[in-house]
Amino acid sequence: MVAADSSLTQAVEELQAAQLEFQTLDEVIGQLKSLQARLYYCVPFFLYLFGDPGMKYGVNPNIK
Repeated sequence: MVAADSSLTQAVEELQAAQLEFQTLDEVIGQLKSLQARLYYCVPFFLYLFGDPGMKYGVNPNIK
């Protein structure tokens, strides 16, 4: 009975640790998605300021 209680306690602790890791991972993914969205809106602004000499984004800095 004591061994079963010990195993159950260990399993519960491992489950709680796994839940915390998934929660942290979910938070990190949310932050990355937020950063991705902000960068998506910043790219045209930086292209406007600094141009796109390689024409990677189809913006030619020499055309006004």
